Amino acid sequence: MLLLNLISKLKGESPNKDEDTINFTAAEGVAIGIDLGTTYSCAAAVMGETLTIISSESGQYAIPSVIYFSEDGKEVRVGEDAKRTFDPKRSIHMIKRFMGREYDAPATQKDVKMVTYDVRKSTKQGSVGQCEVHIPSTAEPSGVRVVTPELLSGMILMKLKTLAEEQLGMEVTSANITVPAYFGDRERRATIKAGELAGLKVKKVLNEPTAASIAFGVKSKGDEEVVPLIFDLGGGTFDISVLTIESDVFETLATEGDAQLGGADWDHVLALEMVDDHFKKTGKKIEKDSEEFRVLTQEAEKLKRSLSVLHDADLQLSLGEHDINFSITRAHFEHITRHLMSKCVLLLKKALRNRSVPQIDQVVLVGGSTRMPAIAEMILKETHIEPLYNVVNPDIAVAAGAAYQIAAVTGQATKSVVLLDVTPLGLGIETVNGILANIIEKDAAVPTRKTKKFTTAADNQTSVTIKVFESDRTRTTDLRAMDKFDLVGLPAKPKGEVQVDVTFEMNTDGVLVVTAECAEANVKKSIQVKGALSMTDEQIAEARADAEKYFEADKKYSEFVQAKQNVEAFLSQVRKQISEDAVKQALGDDHETLEDLVKKYTRWLESESSEDAETYEEKFKEIQAEISPLLAKTYGAGAGGADGEQAYDEANEYDL
Repeated sequence: MLLLNLISKLKGESPNKDEDTINFTAAEGVAIGIDLGTTYSCAAAVMGETLTIISSESGQYAIPSVIYFSEDGKEVRVGEDAKRTFDPKRSIHMIKRFMGREYDAPATQKDVKMVTYDVRKSTKQGSVGQCEVHIPSTAEPSGVRVVTPELLSGMILMKLKTLAEEQLGMEVTSANITVPAYFGDRERRATIKAGELAGLKVKKVLNEPTAASIAFGVKSKGDEEVVPLIFDLGGGTFDISVLTIESDVFETLATEGDAQLGGADWDHVLALEMVDDHFKKTGKKIEKDSEEFRVLTQEAEKLKRSLSVLHDADLQLSLGEHDINFSITRAHFEHITRHLMSKCVLLLKKALRNRSVPQIDQVVLVGGSTRMPAIAEMILKETHIEPLYNVVNPDIAVAAGAAYQIAAVTGQATKSVVLLDVTPLGLGIETVNGILANIIEKDAAVPTRKTKKFTTAADNQTSVTIKVFESDRTRTTDLRAMDKFDLVGLPAKPKGEVQVDVTFEMNTDGVLVVTAECAEANVKKSIQVKGALSMTDEQIAEARADAEKYFEADKKYSEFVQAKQNVEAFLSQVRKQISEDAVKQALGDDHETLEDLVKKYTRWLESESSEDAETYEEKFKEIQAEISPLLAKTYGAGAGGADGEQAYDEANEYDL
């Protein structure tokens, strides 16, 4: 019935009021783990201590993530049959790369050029600017059937659900579905929606490397702490995660990745090489959107697999008017794809440089594309650790891990699993002069709760504005706030004397609650931040790249702000002290001199436009040289100090 509902939607019929929702009511059944892949998908179930990998009709564990639509709209095929019955405009593949994504994003445009079917920008309410697929169909009055990536992925999930029910002999009602660690909130919500369309209650959207680490942890069955690096290069996405595993507790320490990099990119480069080679030999051109190019891409995947075990491979193939005669060595294949390997190297180095990462114990390879020898050679060179192939099957590890986790939660399994994930970017608030003060650091374990103390930045300040940011930058002027709110009712006191505690609390679902509280005034306000962790994977990658690109500039600006605040704090403290009667009496005629000096340097501070920290540091020395000897006379009159030196509190980095 559900499959008919899905097909009826594709025909333009709507069995429900909400055309993007399929009602599904069933008693509790089996829970499974699903690796919804870009090129291949896999499902698994754990009952007791028994792991069952769901196989295709031909007995394969990896099921092609391909959907085929007949021209008359009467037939929809999914999986192996769809891959065999391929039409460049009506066969949908790599749909995962368009899930929850903005059509105009540069990474999306790159992927649009890699597929043969028609991807366009949606104008539909609720999904404006997102991707949708236009499929030629004689069954539609317009001649085109418009389908969302979520619905297409839902059909792949329905196929896996149906196969699982046939092989387990029980109804499947819920699942863990895995996604790349770099997937943002939009892609994750799109994945949940796809699961719901397939009639599944999605218990958890699990990061793929985390799921793989569970399979590795369960397989290794050790109680001592290990620190594995999970290197997951699948057909369409790439993830690296570093974790600690101790007994049944899995904690993610660091993540890196690229949701637009996978084995399909190696296939695409190899197919282009075949097209170029054929043109040089015959003068005949093969267009990238043709059926011939689609066939060459499939053959490229086979050649890539051959080159993983052989040093050379060749292809003889007749494609209509094109007779393909192509040979390639492993060395040449690695040469033409070296730019893809460079991306892997860069992300691996970034993961290893993360300050949260201790000494790596093991490197676990996940995903079929890790079978390329160059991958293992690169990892050995960078980590000096021989990657592990035989602990877990790289094709099924992710689905198996997802199955172990959901089985532990639902009680299907006897082994418990505790997951601690991480935040991809830092989370914090804006402080004085536009400096971002992180409260939750990048790669912090989730769930988490952190509190930092802040003080007012001005005299008689009775309110503060809390602006929340998600970034690894230290300067907020180039960033857009995720949310903001005001805490009012603070006591009117001199700057720095009123304390505000700001707490960030994030749960396992990525829901962020921000609370600001002034205990002295008994005022408190909390909000649930809209859009917490909602950045797409490309936005996260861009944010991290910006943090590296502007690191030196941001550091220089932070140093300038701190140096300026030190001068401000010193003058403010002196101004306050010389207003006291006991200090005035101790200073005598020097009181007026000090007042004039404070006014003089305050004017300088207000007029100085330089953002050079050294300018303020030198001026600070000059100010102290003039003021400190005069203040020394007040020692014992309540102004503080020791051995004739003025006591001075450095400016608080966290003034609001």
